[in-house]
Amino acid sequence: MRNYLKTLVVGFLSLLLLACEAPQLTGKSTTGEVHYLGRYDMTEAGDVRMGWPGSGLSLRFRGTKLTVTITDGGNGIMDAVINGKSSALILREGRQDYDIVSSDTESLFDISLTRRTEVFDTGLFEINDVKVTGELVGAPAIDRKILFIGDSITTGFGVRGNTKDCQYSPASNAPRKSYAWLAADALKAEPHLVAISGRGVVFNYDNDPNPVMPLQIDYAVPDTDSRWEHTKFQADVVVVMLGTNDWSTVDPGQEKFNSGYLALVNDIRARFPKAHIVMASGPLLGGAQGAAIVDGIDYVKSQMSSDANLSSVNLSLSETQLKWSCNAHPGRDSMVKMANDVSAHISKQTGWKAKTRSLPKDLTIAPPPEMYEGGKAHYAKRVKEIAKNPPLEGGVLFLGDSITEAGQWGEYYPNIPTANHGIGWDTVRGVGGRLQQVILNRPDKVFIKIGTNDISYGHDPVDMAEDLENIIRGLKFKMGDAKIYIQSVMPRELENRGKVDAINAEYKKVAQDLGVTFIDLREAFAAPDGSLKAELTYDNLHLNDAGYKVWAEALRPFVEGE
Repeated sequence: MRNYLKTLVVGFLSLLLLACEAPQLTGKSTTGEVHYLGRYDMTEAGDVRMGWPGSGLSLRFRGTKLTVTITDGGNGIMDAVINGKSSALILREGRQDYDIVSSDTESLFDISLTRRTEVFDTGLFEINDVKVTGELVGAPAIDRKILFIGDSITTGFGVRGNTKDCQYSPASNAPRKSYAWLAADALKAEPHLVAISGRGVVFNYDNDPNPVMPLQIDYAVPDTDSRWEHTKFQADVVVVMLGTNDWSTVDPGQEKFNSGYLALVNDIRARFPKAHIVMASGPLLGGAQGAAIVDGIDYVKSQMSSDANLSSVNLSLSETQLKWSCNAHPGRDSMVKMANDVSAHISKQTGWKAKTRSLPKDLTIAPPPEMYEGGKAHYAKRVKEIAKNPPLEGGVLFLGDSITEAGQWGEYYPNIPTANHGIGWDTVRGVGGRLQQVILNRPDKVFIKIGTNDISYGHDPVDMAEDLENIIRGLKFKMGDAKIYIQSVMPRELENRGKVDAINAEYKKVAQDLGVTFIDLREAFAAPDGSLKAELTYDNLHLNDAGYKVWAEALRPFVEGE
């Protein structure tokens, strides 16, 4: 597992989720246990087989090391949450050990490890063993339970993307950012997500022949005949959000849809006689198709009018920046809005108190006014390009101007997730105007190299340092755990040596005052006369391939180190 997952943060975080009663896995324990999150079944060898989004385990232990053994096909991704800090765990093929925590100091760790990817593109996985160096300890039990039955909206399909036209990949999926997970968290409840992208009530998307969702209600793992014992998870509330795939590409017929929806709700009632059932209409279809889904819900209500524990809610998208995500699915802001609406509705029906999440104001990113017109056009283009990329959720982000933009960071550091936020023509002030894009990525490390274009605009080094200080203070406030590195402005034409030296002297003071690392690149790049080494540049300012190799090696100890 990458080093950025081996967090040593010490602190208290109440576990968001504790799962149902489950067999004990390996680990020294007298007062605690390992809990399963989501549905599962047991193999003949005694391993725990899972496949639903958001399924996995949680535990609390006091010690120094946690190793989890997982068997996977090699395409799966897990979300590892360690004392509140989330990172991606990329699974390898076969049965493998993963060091989730490795600490030199004995501490209290709250851990959850949940599946990000869906069964249709990464298959099932098994949890084989859990080993702690230390002692498992008890965690507060969560009594409230909510079962969500749904499709791609419930799984968090593509929600890590930032725009409507970005393309889905397994890494862009995020059950923990779906409306379902967020609503359960707002209500301090434990969720089970029984959801598969593309599935419907009576028809799947594009008439896919795989089992429709009502058939999954009793499955321990998706698309199998393994039976789930509902006594292990007696839901207090069941939320159904289905219908989008029934009506997207085919016309199932209103009567067939209505009767199928009614049969599903009757099956839910038979299995959960005391639960409150919420039928939610999804936000993606409007017009006649959206009305058909609502008609189906109204039909069920009319046929079950004597059921006092049956209700419905209509959901809609946010109108803020992250309204959309990949392949025209709800974005992260829309998921928050939907979670607020669902949790408020459940609160009204049950009396549970719900926490409302705030939605950000719409984000406008504009280039600095003094930038040349060609630069402004490029700035706007790059801001859109950066927005299309899914957030890192860990890893390393490079922030700067054209010299950063031209860097092939993923090639230089192939084993570390990277993001390139370089924009040609940019200035210190321009970087300050786009910090929200950096914050959305939640990187572990940020490398800033900016300022050479400010020389062309005649900006004062003291003013530049003040702007840089504001940037760093903003990043530290929003991303307290991230490490920030200020790189010196690189040497350039000899006539600009005095300006470069003056800027770097101010930058070094900022780094010292704010407790961040200053990386002086002069030794690697400066010729004896102080200009940029001729063999590393093609125009006395920008780098050639040899220059980028030197730069990558100069940064490697900081990029790959702890």
